[in-house]
Amino acid sequence: MKRMRFLVPVDFSEGSGNAVRYAAALAETASSSVVVLHVVVPPFDDHAFLAFDADSVRDEAQSKLGAWAAEQCADYNIEVECKVRVGDVAEETRAMADLMNIDFIIMGTHSVTAVRKLLYGSHTTEVIERVACPVLAIPEDTPFVPYQKIVYATDYQTSDLHALAKLSQLAELSGAAIDVVHISEEDADRSTELSVIAYFEDLIKENIPYPNITCRVYHHENVGKGIERFTHSVGGDI
Repeated sequence: MKRMRFLVPVDFSEGSGNAVRYAAALAETASSSVVVLHVVVPPFDDHAFLAFDADSVRDEAQSKLGAWAAEQCADYNIEVECKVRVGDVAEETRAMADLMNIDFIIMGTHSVTAVRKLLYGSHTTEVIERVACPVLAIPEDTPFVPYQKIVYATDYQTSDLHALAKLSQLAELSGAAIDVVHISEEDADRSTELSVIAYFEDLIKENIPYPNITCRVYHHENVGKGIERFTHSVGGDI
C-alpha cells in the first residue's frame, strides 16, 4: 500500500484538536503522514484590513501552530508538517490539498453527529464542495478506532469511483466493509433504482479491486437523515 498523506485544517478548537489526534492515530496505523493547516482569514472591515500585516500574522500563527500541533501529536510516531495560509478557508484548503497531493482531508465538527453538522453548513461543508479528495468529518468526541464498516453515500457521479478507490485504501488497513448507499425518495420507482445501483456496482467492480464493497438503495424523504439512519442501522464507523 502506498504511503498516504492526510490534511487537517484547524482553528485551534477542541474539535480540530481531536481531528488532528484522529488523523495522527490513523496515519500511524497506515504508516503515513499528517499536514496540519491553519488559515488566517483577513478582516473584512476596511480600516482593519489596511492595518492587517499578513507577514507578521502568518509568522505568529506558524509559531503557535507548530507548538499546538506538536502537543496534539505527542503520543504518535508520525511525520507532521505545519502550514499557515492567509485567505478563504475552503479555497486555501483546496489549494493546499492540490499542492501537496493530499489523499484525505480530515476535519473536526462541533456537533454530536457529523452528518447533521454538514446539513446546517460549516467550513467543513464548503471544503467538501470544493476539493477533489475525500473529506472525513469527525465529531469532536470521536476517537480513532480501526474501521469495520465504512458508509459512502453516492449520487452515481464519476468522481465517486475516485473517492471509493481512496476509501478502499483505508478499508484495507483493517479489512473493513464498504457500504455504498444511494438515498432515494420514498415514491421513486424501486425497480429502476435497483437497476441503476446494480449497474453502478458493476462499474465499481470493474474499476476497484477491493472485494468487500456492496451497494444498496435506502429510501428516505430527506437525504441527510437517510444517510444518518442508514449509517446507524448498519453500524457504520464513518
